[in-house]
Amino acid sequence: MPRHARGVPSSSKPSRRARKAHDLARKEFVTYDTSYIRPKKSKAPVIIVSIIAALVVIIACILIVPKVFGGSNEGSLPSNEQATIVIESGDNATTVAGHFKDANLVADAGAFASELDKCGAANNLVPGSYTFNGQTPTSEMAERLKKGEKDSTPKVTVVEGYTVKATAEALDAASSGQIKAADFETECADASRYASSYSFLKDVGTNSLEGFLFPKTYEIEQNDNAASMVQKMLNQFQKETEGIDFSFPTSKGLSIYEAINLASIVQKESPSDLHARVAGVFYNRLSSDSPYLQSDATTAYKVGHDPTAEEVHADDPYSTYSNPGLPPTPICNPSLDSIKAVCNPEQTDYLFFYTNDDGSYSFSKTYDEHKDAIKKDTQ
Repeated sequence: MPRHARGVPSSSKPSRRARKAHDLARKEFVTYDTSYIRPKKSKAPVIIVSIIAALVVIIACILIVPKVFGGSNEGSLPSNEQATIVIESGDNATTVAGHFKDANLVADAGAFASELDKCGAANNLVPGSYTFNGQTPTSEMAERLKKGEKDSTPKVTVVEGYTVKATAEALDAASSGQIKAADFETECADASRYASSYSFLKDVGTNSLEGFLFPKTYEIEQNDNAASMVQKMLNQFQKETEGIDFSFPTSKGLSIYEAINLASIVQKESPSDLHARVAGVFYNRLSSDSPYLQSDATTAYKVGHDPTAEEVHADDPYSTYSNPGLPPTPICNPSLDSIKAVCNPEQTDYLFFYTNDDGSYSFSKTYDEHKDAIKKDTQ
């Protein structure tokens, strides 16, 4: 009995017609649409992937969007706790933002620094002590830093180039009379009382502390008096100058006290960008055959005003026209830049300089060149 292939009839010796029918059936079977009878695939994996993608987007929004668009940046400090931030003169936005991050007042220091910049506080940070509750909005904290504390500790600023007298008057005003100007001047009158605590005062003797009241902004605490404020300023001088190399002035025969003396003249006679050059001129004068500094500023210190020609040539210890070398004492409290200039002056052959009417400076190697510079400016 003939055998049959599955699904397609055939014979052991198929005829031409049978073979043709067999081929046709095979083609129809291959092209037959079986989608209706195939098992359907589950949509569950697609749904799971979609859910995961949505969660990723949500998490990204929570973490990234606040930083990009200025949203909440409060730190982890609870609202019932406080943190105090102290801002000192010269602190920049990055430093301050780091303090806030360390105190857990903000979550992101960089974002807070950007906020300080955006609200205009970055360049107007008011020094002082600030206390904030945890969870305080960062915008509110930034505004307080910009405006300063109304009830903050009083402060006095010793301006670069201030004398002891000017510092005393500023201190009296800033403390509302808590520290009288006369008391402060008396406290500064004899440096020998502090020499045992500060080595840089060893050569000052019984002269005043002129030159050593370091220019800076100082807080005035409730229990401060003239002595404690002097100590604050001397401590600051020690801190600021401890890394300075005084070997150059000492190689020229100057003590530290004399170097500060020279720095005080440089402070009064030049702008900061010319301190080093003017210091070099004074060194050249001191080592020349005619070691007269010829600085009007030294006489101005003594007479208390812009001196006349007669005053600068008067027979007085502070006249550097009549007396060779340095005056008896410093004439102000110099800036750190002035002190550094004296310790590392610009090396030139200049022996003279002249301040023109427009504020520029003319430097000369000879007296004839100096006279020509003056003549040119006054024509």
